[in-house]
Amino acid sequence: MAIFQKQKKESKNVEPVAEGVSRTKNDSQSKMVFGPRITEKATGLTARSRIYSFNVSPHANKRLVKEAVESLHKVDITSVHMVSIPRKRRMRGRLEGWKKGYKKALVRVKEGQTIEIAEEVKKK
Repeated sequence: MAIFQKQKKESKNVEPVAEGVSRTKNDSQSKMVFGPRITEKATGLTARSRIYSFNVSPHANKRLVKEAVESLHKVDITSVHMVSIPRKRRMRGRLEGWKKGYKKALVRVKEGQTIEIAEEVKKK
C-alpha cells in the first residue's frame, strides 16, 4: 500500500521560529486590521480627540483589535469601539444589487501618542 501514500514536501520559504514565539498570533493580528479609514469624518475625529478609524475583519473583536493596533503601531490604546455597517440594497432601474457591508474599529490612543497614517497609505 506504499504506492498510495503521499510524501510530504518540505516548504523552502518557511522561516525558523524562535522558542516561545507563536507564528499564528502575529499572522492573525495582521489579518484582523486591514488598514486605516481615511474619510473627512475620521480625519476630524483624529484632530479633535485622538480617535483613529480602521477597517477590520468581520470576525474581529475589541480585544484582538487592541492587541493588533498596539503591536503594529507601537502605541497604547485607551479604548476601542466597534461598528458593523450592514450591507444595503441598491436599485438601478429594475436591477437589484447589494452594497457591501463592512466592520470598522474606532481606537482612542493615549494622550501624547500618535499613529502615522500617511506612511501606511503610501505603502498601498
